[in-house]
Amino acid sequence: STQSTWGQNSVQIRMSASLQMQIRNNAAATNEALRGVMSWEDEMKRKDEELRKKSRERSARPTRVLPPIRGTPVPAQPAAPAAAAPPTAAAAPQPSEADLAKAQGNKHFQNKEYPQAIKWYSDSIRLAPSAVVYCNRALARIKLNQWEGAECDCSRAIELDPSSAKAWHRRGVARKNLGNFTEAILDLEESQKLQPDETTDLELEDAKRLLSWKNSKSVQSPESVRVPTGRQRMRIVDDEDEPSAPAAAATSPSP
Repeated sequence: STQSTWGQNSVQIRMSASLQMQIRNNAAATNEALRGVMSWEDEMKRKDEELRKKSRERSARPTRVLPPIRGTPVPAQPAAPAAAAPPTAAAAPQPSEADLAKAQGNKHFQNKEYPQAIKWYSDSIRLAPSAVVYCNRALARIKLNQWEGAECDCSRAIELDPSSAKAWHRRGVARKNLGNFTEAILDLEESQKLQPDETTDLELEDAKRLLSWKNSKSVQSPESVRVPTGRQRMRIVDDEDEPSAPAAAATSPSP
């Protein structure tokens, strides 16, 4: 019985030792396999990095164009995009018929052809009424002593452009020559506010003296109060200085 028990224990010991040896062998094989996998991963990473590096180097190198093989047609190169054309200057606007008519009126005015100037100014107003052309026509009528027509043209110009010093001045001149001295003074004062001018000062002085003479009904002669004669009344409109000169504000047609 004792021998039988000892034999069983011996078998168990041998089986346990064999099992432990197998476990150690399996563990060693597993570790070896893991080391192999890790080594393989490291190798793959290294090769992948090498490929990436070579790809970057190839991209950095200029592309080498090989000469065509003899006898083969050369492929057509794509045409380079056309350079953008430089921006062209905007074309100058063409003058309107009204502007052309006004220019003709100015031309006749400069030639002292006042009836023809009035005709062309009227054509321009018919096409496109403007304060400038009304004011120009008023000046041409002043040249012809057409005081009422000049007054009407200036009034229309003031309606269209209340800031026109020329229109106020010329209406003041027309009203002064019509004997409406009070209204003439108001117009000339307004012109002086908008555009101070020596010529306007002289006209305003004349209008005030005329009003004083009319109100006083004195026996003084007209010369003593500088009542202007027809020639004197035309003094400011006969002045043909350049438009930049102070007196030209009321004596030259507007361009």
